[in-house]
Amino acid sequence: MVLFLFAALFASSGFALENDVARTPPMGFNPWNNFGTKFDEQAAKETIDALIAKGLRDAGYVYFNLDGWATTYTTAPTPEWPSGMVAFSKFVHDKGFKFGVYGGGGDGFPKGAETQNAN
Repeated sequence: MVLFLFAALFASSGFALENDVARTPPMGFNPWNNFGTKFDEQAAKETIDALIAKGLRDAGYVYFNLDGWATTYTTAPTPEWPSGMVAFSKFVHDKGFKFGVYGGGGDGFPKGAETQNAN
């Protein structure tokens, strides 16, 4: 019983170590579970605005990630991403998020896409 009371007091006291370790796990948004492959620049911008309006960014949801299929593995403008990934990533950063694109080297990943985009 004493251990339970100590644990409850410890958990509710707001205690956190000041050792540069995250106070929360890395939190963010990835569109796959909600949108599947039906995701484009307009939906992404609306989602970012909704995350801000609902207070999630300020609560620690600071990552906005895309799966590589959404970007077609190019930084150039496409019909789905008319601004291109460079401009879109600037938009994401300007809204206070960190931006990432997940890309796997498996089937469907265009050969040379990483090198092309790095150049």
